[in-house]
Amino acid sequence: MLIKAIKQFELFAILIGLFFIILCFHAFFIINAVEAPVPLVYGPMLLFIYRSSNEQRIALSSILLHIVPLTVFSIFFVLDPTAWYKAMQLPYMLVVFCSSLVYPLFVLIRSAKNKAINREMKRTLFVEKLALLGMAVSFFLFLMLINTDHTESLGGNNF
Repeated sequence: MLIKAIKQFELFAILIGLFFIILCFHAFFIINAVEAPVPLVYGPMLLFIYRSSNEQRIALSSILLHIVPLTVFSIFFVLDPTAWYKAMQLPYMLVVFCSSLVYPLFVLIRSAKNKAINREMKRTLFVEKLALLGMAVSFFLFLMLINTDHTESLGGNNF
């Protein structure tokens, strides 16, 4: 049944939807000052979105390999949600930094090798990216507005 759904909606569309759902959860965690290891999802998601956009197969073994850091730090998070970050801050930040650098670089280098897309298609994709970025910025500004109004109504101070 899952394979039917993936074929019907295309893996690319499913991954984009999943990415935005994870982004919403991450925003919720940020607003509530919860240090969850969500940033470790973005690199592998970018890779899988890139592969699905090129209609490449994504093997289960590849998924499992790329989510190892997320799994490890999620275990620490589940065991002690309040103190895990202080105990693991340096290794966690190094892994997040590497993930945030390596995955986008890999995708950019691989994309540069793929010259089959014509100029018009590139422009269209650029406009779509700008539209998605605008939507994301609007979403976060809306969340900040809600959080500010909620804090002020509770008598909190905004610095």
